[in-house]
Amino acid sequence: GFVSVTHNLETTSRDLVVVEIERIVRLYREKYNKDIRQCILAGGKILAGRADSLSDSLTRDWSDILRKRFGMEVKIGNPVQNILYHPALRNKMIELGPALAVALGLAMREL
Repeated sequence: GFVSVTHNLETTSRDLVVVEIERIVRLYREKYNKDIRQCILAGGKILAGRADSLSDSLTRDWSDILRKRFGMEVKIGNPVQNILYHPALRNKMIELGPALAVALGLAMREL
């Protein structure tokens, strides 16, 4: 199963997001009688921390919250990992990949 929770982490209360995640986790357990073992963080701010300590702190904070509160393994999503591109674009793709997650996912649905 796959569960997606989408929020703008800059403008949404952390508590609100945690309550929403708790609800999704509970509903998933009830429906499938399984635990969610892994969470993949994705979006424009996830890897921005490489250039911005506030974003880096935000990513670490969310990773810690999800690990401690829900016992989940947390990974940083890489939406370009299965896309072929010229090696010279590697750094740019790493930089832009998270911000392109939704667009790439929608485009891949059509394939």
